[in-house]
Amino acid sequence: VLLLDNEPQLRSAVAELLRSWHIAVTAIGQPAEALQALQHGLKPDLLLFDYHLDNNATGVEVAAQLAAHFAVNVPVIIHSADHNEQIRETALNAGYYFLLKPLKPVALKKLFQRLLR
Repeated sequence: VLLLDNEPQLRSAVAELLRSWHIAVTAIGQPAEALQALQHGLKPDLLLFDYHLDNNATGVEVAAQLAAHFAVNVPVIIHSADHNEQIRETALNAGYYFLLKPLKPVALKKLFQRLLR
C-alpha cells in the first residue's frame, strides 16, 4: 500500500495499523515522494491518500497523475477530515473510494479485504 498523508502523526499511526494487519506500507508525506517511489520500482496494490495535501494539491489529483504517467491502475481510497460533501463527490466521481477521518479500523479493514483479494 502506498500511503500519502502530509500529517506525520496521522501517517505514522495509519502505517502502524496497516502493518499490524501484515500489510506492507510505503508511507510518504509529499506527492513528489510518490513519484520517486514509483520510479524506483514500487508497485503498490492500493493507494490510500489524504485529500488535502500541501501546496493546495489533492489526493485525487495525485492519484490521477500516477494513473496517467505510471499506469498505476489499482484501487484508490481517498480519506479526509473535511466533511464537505463536494470532496466526497470529487473522489467518488474519479472512481475512487472515500472514507472520513478519523479512519475507523473496522471499516478500513473491511474495505481493504474487499479491494486486496
